[in-house]
Amino acid sequence: MPHQASKYSKYFYTNKNYNILSHNNQRNIVKTKVSKNNSIKRNLKKVVANILLLTIITIFVGVLLMFLFQSNLFKIKNLVIENIENQESYSQISKILDEQKNKKFLIWEQDNFFLFNTEDFIDLIELRSNSYFYDIKIDKKFPNKIKVELKERSPKILIVTKKGQSFFDENANMSALSAQIDNTFPILYIDEDIDPKNEIIKKENILFILNVYKKLPKYGLNISKIKIEITDDNKLIIEESRGFTIYFNMIKDVDEQINYLNVVIKEEIKEKLSQIQYIDLRFIPKVFYK
Repeated sequence: MPHQASKYSKYFYTNKNYNILSHNNQRNIVKTKVSKNNSIKRNLKKVVANILLLTIITIFVGVLLMFLFQSNLFKIKNLVIENIENQESYSQISKILDEQKNKKFLIWEQDNFFLFNTEDFIDLIELRSNSYFYDIKIDKKFPNKIKVELKERSPKILIVTKKGQSFFDENANMSALSAQIDNTFPILYIDEDIDPKNEIIKKENILFILNVYKKLPKYGLNISKIKIEITDDNKLIIEESRGFTIYFNMIKDVDEQINYLNVVIKEEIKEKLSQIQYIDLRFIPKVFYK
């Protein structure tokens, strides 16, 4: 009997400990579930708070961008050009500025101070003027002014074709700007249906024509018209005011041809100059005339 009592006593003791442990485990499980629920709630609050913060930031940035990029305060309104007096040139730059302002940057036009691209504007000026303007500098003056510094090429020859006219300087840089035709510089006529914006004359030919234009009057010859032919771009045609024509070869020395011309007129033609139709200097030392 004592043995059995001892056995039951032990059995009772063991089951008591088990019940206590089981109860504790249940309490821990409940605590874990509560903790997880609280954690989920906290995370949800954080997510909601982050979404609200992001929304507020997005709205703020959107409003700021709209203010900066759409406000009339920052619309480019003033154009200042230094080192320029020609009203026609000012109008040309102004038109190019309007073209640049209409270009898009993402969804906005570049008529905005912050979005206006100065490098693109420089490239556009050079392109549209055929490099007539050079040494171009662009500055943006807050809040809505564009300041332009540039130089204009000095026209040396006016090229006239059936499609229009262009200026060339001594470096054969061309401008398609319109201008009044006057006698301050030579006018070169090309009786062809070609666009004057194309590269139709070489730099060395420009220099040759300028030499002829400068030196012929010293020999008593008056130029009424200067022409070249696209089919033979080395042939320069000078129409003299007395009705005869002189042919030059633009790949040969200009002074040598003029010297031959002077000798032929003085020693061979002399008084018959009014009866001459042409003098051809392209094959010197042989000179042909009729």
